[in-house]
Amino acid sequence: MAQKFEYYRVLADRMIDNDTDRNRAFKYYQKMRRMEYDLPDKVRVVPGARKSIDPAPSDAVGRSTQIMSSRPPRLTVMPAVNSPAGRERANMIERILKWQLTDADRRRPVGAISDIFESAVLYGAVALNVIDLDHQIKVVESEEQQRKIQRARRYGRFVINTFNPMDVHVHRSTLGVECVLLAQERPAYEVAAEYPMAAKVLKGSIEDSKNIMFYHYLDMETSCIWVRADGMSKAILPPTNHDLPFMYWVAMMGGSTLDNNEEHRYKPLLYSVYRTGEWETKNVVDTLMTSDVIWKALPPVVMVQNATEDVTYDTGDPQRRVLQLPYGASGSPLPPQQVDPALFTISQEYGRRMQDSTLSTLLNSSGDIGSGTSFAFLNLQTQTALGALKPAKELTEKALAEMFTMMLLWSSYTGIDLVGYNMKRRSQAHGLEYVLPADEIDDENIYISVELDPDEPTDKMQRANTATLLQRLGYSNTSALEDMGVEDPEQEMDRAFEEKLDQNQLDMYILSQQQALQMQMQALQMQMQQQQQMQQMGMQQQMQQQQQAQQMAQQQELGGAIPGGQGFNPAMGGQPPAMAFPEGTRENVNGEMGMGMGMEGEM
Repeated sequence: MAQKFEYYRVLADRMIDNDTDRNRAFKYYQKMRRMEYDLPDKVRVVPGARKSIDPAPSDAVGRSTQIMSSRPPRLTVMPAVNSPAGRERANMIERILKWQLTDADRRRPVGAISDIFESAVLYGAVALNVIDLDHQIKVVESEEQQRKIQRARRYGRFVINTFNPMDVHVHRSTLGVECVLLAQERPAYEVAAEYPMAAKVLKGSIEDSKNIMFYHYLDMETSCIWVRADGMSKAILPPTNHDLPFMYWVAMMGGSTLDNNEEHRYKPLLYSVYRTGEWETKNVVDTLMTSDVIWKALPPVVMVQNATEDVTYDTGDPQRRVLQLPYGASGSPLPPQQVDPALFTISQEYGRRMQDSTLSTLLNSSGDIGSGTSFAFLNLQTQTALGALKPAKELTEKALAEMFTMMLLWSSYTGIDLVGYNMKRRSQAHGLEYVLPADEIDDENIYISVELDPDEPTDKMQRANTATLLQRLGYSNTSALEDMGVEDPEQEMDRAFEEKLDQNQLDMYILSQQQALQMQMQALQMQMQQQQQMQQMGMQQQMQQQQQAQQMAQQQELGGAIPGGQGFNPAMGGQPPAMAFPEGTRENVNGEMGMGMGMEGEM
C-alpha cells in the first residue's frame, strides 16, 4: 500500500546518504575515464609547469568495451519442451529478442551492449530500465504525449535506458532488489518534456535554463516521481499503487557481500589503481618530467663573470650567433643540462604497475608479439589477459539476460504479441516474420542466458579446434556449433543442408550435361565409323568390278583366237584345241599365274 509522499522523500535521502562512500569511488573512476585531473598545488604553481595526464586507465576501459561488445551476444532460451518443436520455438524467441534489441538500438547513439559493459567494467555495477511504448500509449492521458510516443514507436517497441550507477540507489534483501531510486540532475526543460504535468511546477527553472534534481522511486507495489527545485521538493506523480507484476528495472548493484564498506564492495577494473593512487603519482611524475624537458630545451650556454654592464646576444644569424661582453667580463661555455633519469624510471615503473592491474598490452594495439611465438602460447596469454574482464563480462551477461526477460514480461502483461524478423542476410529466410503470442508466454518459467564472445581471433580458433575434436569423439553437430559461438545452430544446420541440396542439384545438372555431350560424341564417332565402312565397301566393290571388267575384256580378246567346233573335237576325230592353239592356256586367258601372281614381266 502506498505511503505518504514525505515517507518516500525521507527514504530517498537515506538511500542517497548510504551510497556516499560508493559514489566517492565512482566519481574517481569517472575522472580516470574522462582523464580529468588537477595537479597538486605545489606542482601547479611552478612557473612553466606542463600538465601531463596518463590515458592508460581510460584506454583500458575503452579497449575492454571494444573487445567485449563488438560481436552480438549469444542468446539462449531454455525450451519449455525438449523436442524438435520445443527447440525450434526457443530459437524463434531468440530471434525475436535479438530483433527487439536491434530495433531499440536504432534510437540510441551508442548500442545498449556497449553502454552496459562499459558501466560494468568501469563501476562494477549496471543500471537500466526497459519501457514498453505500447503500454505507455495506453496509460498516458495527454493526446500530445500519445502522439509523441507514437512517433517514438517507429524506432521499436521497447526503450532501453542506461544510467550512470552514481544516480541509481538500490535496497536489496536476501530475496533480491526491494526498491530502486533514480536521483538524477537534469535540465528542467527535459523533465517537463517527458512529464508535461511538471511544466507548471518547473516554470521558473525552465525560463532560467536551470538544472533540477529528478527523483523516481519504484518498488513492487508503489511508484512515485518528484523534483527538487529552489530547495523545494514537489511531487509530479504522487505515490500510486501500480498493477505491474514486476519492476522494470535491471539494477545489478550492491557489490560483493563480503565487504560491509560500500566504497570497497564494488571492485571494477580500476579498483586497485584507485586504492593505490598510482594514476595520481604517474600524472605528477609525467608532469615534472615533461616540464623538465621543456625547461631544459633552451638552457643558457655561456656563464659570464665580472660583467659590469648588460650582456647582449645577437641571434639574427643562426649560423653566426655572437655574445657581446662588456670590458673586463669573461665568459665560459656551460655543459648541456641532462634530464633527471629517475623521473623516467619512476614513470615506467608506475605505468607497468597499472598495466599489470588493469588490461594487458597484449589486448591493446601496442602489444608486441614476437615472431617466433607459437599459437598455443599466444592463445594462453590472450585467455589469461581476458581473465581480467571476467567479472565485468559475467555482470553484463546477467544484465542482458534480465533485460531480455523484461521484454517477455512486458509482452505477457500487456497482452500484445511480440514480433521479430530474421536478420540473417545470407539466409533464404531473411526478413521472415516471427510472432510470439502473448498468451503463450509463461511468466514463471522464463530461463534466458547470454554469453558475450570477445573479439579475439585466437578464441574463435580455439573454439573451432575444440569443437572439431569433440565431434570426433561423438559430440553432436548442434552442441559443437553452440560451443563455437554460433547463435542459432539449428538454423545454421538447415542452411548447410540447403546448400548441400543446391550443390547436389548443380552436380546432377553438370553430370547430365556431361553425359549428353558424351552421348553426342559417341553418336558422332559411330556415324563417322559407318561412313568409313561404307567408303571401304564401295572401294572394294569398285575394285572387284574393275577386275571383272578386265577379265571379260581379256576373254573377249582371246575368244576369237581359240579354235572351236567339231573340227577341233578329238571325240569326233578332230585336232585338240591345245595343239591347234598352244597359246590358249589358262594363265594366258586369265592373265595371271597360279596363286594370283602376275605373268612374267608384270608386277
